[in-house]
This record gives sequence, C-alpha cells and structure tokens, in this order.
Amino acid sequence: MQIEYVREFVILTTNMSFSETAKKLFITQSALSRHITALEDELGAKLFERDTHSMRLTDVGRGFLIDAQLLLNAYDSALNRVDAIKSSSKRILRIGYLYDAGREFLPRISQILAEKAADITVQYRSLEYGELMNQLLEHRIDVALTIETSDRARDKVRRVYLREDNYCAVVPQGHPWQNRAQVELSDFIDQKVIFPDPQAMGDMNRYFSSALNADSLGIRPSGYYRDIPSLMFQIEQGEGVSIAWDHHSCRYGDMAAFVPLANSNARCRICLMWAHKTEKDIPGCWSQALCSLGQTDAKDFPTKKEH
Repeated sequence: MQIEYVREFVILTTNMSFSETAKKLFITQSALSRHITALEDELGAKLFERDTHSMRLTDVGRGFLIDAQLLLNAYDSALNRVDAIKSSSKRILRIGYLYDAGREFLPRISQILAEKAADITVQYRSLEYGELMNQLLEHRIDVALTIETSDRARDKVRRVYLREDNYCAVVPQGHPWQNRAQVELSDFIDQKVIFPDPQAMGDMNRYFSSALNADSLGIRPSGYYRDIPSLMFQIEQGEGVSIAWDHHSCRYGDMAAFVPLANSNARCRICLMWAHKTEKDIPGCWSQALCSLGQTDAKDFPTKKEH
C-alpha cells in the first residue's frame, strides 16, 4: 500500500473535491483519480460514492478513514523519531586529550563550545599520546588536544595552535644541574636519560630524540615513560633525567627541577587537531568556535605563558 495514496485519500475527505485536492497536492486530477482507484482495488471495496454533482464516503470509506489517520500519524511519528536519532548521533563531538594539556585548556574549550555550539554534545576522553593520535586518524575520536611532534597527519587534519612551550631539562631535586642557568645537550651524554616509550609514543619518541640530538651525541635511553605523571615519578625516585615542556613546572615543581636547555630550537606546540571531513560529518559551529581559541597558522601561534 502506497503511503502517499493513503495521505491523498485523507486529504480528499476534507473537501470531497478531486479538483481542489489535486491543486493542493500539486498533481493532476487524473493522477489523483488513478491513485484513489488503485487504493480501492487494493482494498477490494469502494471508498467513495460519486455522481455528477457530489461524492460521499461509503461505509468502508468511513471505517478506513479512521485507520488511515492512525496509520499516517504512526508513519510520521516514526520518521520524526528516526530523524531525531540521526541528528543526535551526528552532533556528538568526541574530544580526546593529553591529561596535562587538558588540565589547562579543557575548561576554556568547554566554555566556548557551550557558548557558540550549544547544539553539540561533547564527550571527553583522556588518552596517552600514541593512542590519542591513533584514535584521531582512525576516526574513533573527532578532535585531539595534543602536541605536534611530526608531519604524519599534516594533509589529513586541521590544526589550531594554542600555545608554544620551550623544552627544559627535568632532573631530581638536589641534582647538580638544579641551580644551573642552562643545561647543554652534551651534558646528557653521561646521564641516565628516560625516553618516551617507542611503542606507545612513537612520534613523541622520534621528536624527543631529535630535540636531544640523541643520535649524533650517542645518547641512549636508560628507561621509558608512557605519560608525564609516570615520568615525573621516575625522576623523583632518582631513576634518571629527561626533557619536558617548561609549563609542567607549575604542577610538578615539587617533584623535579626544571632547567632551561641551551642552544636548543626544540619547541612544544600545543594544538587542537581534527580531520577535514569531520566538519562535514558533524554539522554545527563547533569548528569555528575551536578556531577562535588560537591560530591556524603555525608561524603565528601564541608563545608560552609566564608562570
């Protein structure tokens, strides 16, 4: 049974005029007549009694009208429910973040999305660096709050740069470097150096090695870490030294000493990333809201904050 034929039948009963109903439906009168005839043939009974001057519902027509109205109400309700589910599923924005970056930036991200993209439901996930990037590239999260360490996804994602940090040497409290003005990269040669885990943080491991000039200087890892809290614990326990963003001193300054690196161009760029196609998959103003938080050009992103 064609649902639109049923809808045309119900509309026809409101004015009992084929010509008026056809105009209202933007179809020809002959087409409307064919549709009603097809409906009657399927039901095996006449719905209208017609003569040259008038038409009226038959007993079957009056009974069918009650059920037809219920059928159309149920059909329209089902379509509305499906549309609502589809709309809701498209408007969930999954944001993955590095824990320490999240502590600083998530309050502002949450605030600006609430102000400028209130129709978006946001889900937050704290992830280790390697898993964060994997989930972004595999579309298991929509946005990543992370640090830029490589060009691996440059052509696939959009970036909004929030801030730049310098890297510092991070050593146990009381270490001989603690009161130095700067630490040379060559000073790391004779130290136990804790590297990012190459399995969990492959890009970070490579960037770390480059920042230390590890290959040229022959600096080798004495241990590995999977996140900043575990790194700081290892350093506090005297298991080695490392490098980290200088803004970590705000949180971990009582566990470790942070000393500037000399002659190092290594920078930590904190940014938001999302795939270009995500802007089409999830409608709304969320991307414009996130772009307003920083710079989309790496040459002009904000410098580090003063502590």
